[in-house]
Amino acid sequence: MVNPLRRDTTAVVAQLHDAGIRTVMVTGDHAATAASVARLCGMLCANRAVATADTACGEGRVQDSELALRGTAPDGAPLPGGTEELLAGVAAGSLAAAVTGRGFEKLQEVGLLEPFLRHAGVFARMSPDDKRALMELLGDGALGEDGGEVAGLGHHVGFCGDGANDVGALKAAHVGVSLCEAEASVAAPLTSKRQTIACMPAVIAEGRCSLVTSYIIFKFVIVYAFIQTFGVAILYSYGGSVGNYQYLGAG
Repeated sequence: MVNPLRRDTTAVVAQLHDAGIRTVMVTGDHAATAASVARLCGMLCANRAVATADTACGEGRVQDSELALRGTAPDGAPLPGGTEELLAGVAAGSLAAAVTGRGFEKLQEVGLLEPFLRHAGVFARMSPDDKRALMELLGDGALGEDGGEVAGLGHHVGFCGDGANDVGALKAAHVGVSLCEAEASVAAPLTSKRQTIACMPAVIAEGRCSLVTSYIIFKFVIVYAFIQTFGVAILYSYGGSVGNYQYLGAG
């Protein structure tokens, strides 16, 4: 059984990287599967080792389990070194990083999540609530379990989703793009009729063009007002004034 990449996925990811935009895979699949697909499409570098954050026990409460980091070479062989060495590699950017849903919760609990937020390319085994929390932490922040505010990284975050499990993340992201016209599209500001991420460069380009246009209009209005004010002041210095029809004509 094979579930191949869509034809345009690798090209779109490369286009986003060329524009300086970071891409991250957030999925409910197994971490090894997600890392393999991420390497195929270019989200993870094919020749870099990966440090995966998980819990030592895959069952039971996350609070009762220890944090476990394991390194994997590009050929699948385990990397030597303990947790501290792997954490240092992730923080320095020398290792690619992947995080499971249980690892995500444990890293939050022990206060070690930030390096993975900055450098991880894959978040696997993520529940709908985990996806929403990730969007908030990458963006403007979130409310903690104690009701206090948790600071985010301050990034502008876009999210593509194609199912009900993505509704929370679509709403939490700055730009949510639904890749289906079913239930997930209700929560997303934008819906693509094609089930592919090829729409994202166009969405980003339209957003940046709208921002540039807004700035240009603002500058025009300000400069126009200054020119009119100085023109009236000069006329007043000669004892003249501007009539109503001249104001209308200047507008």
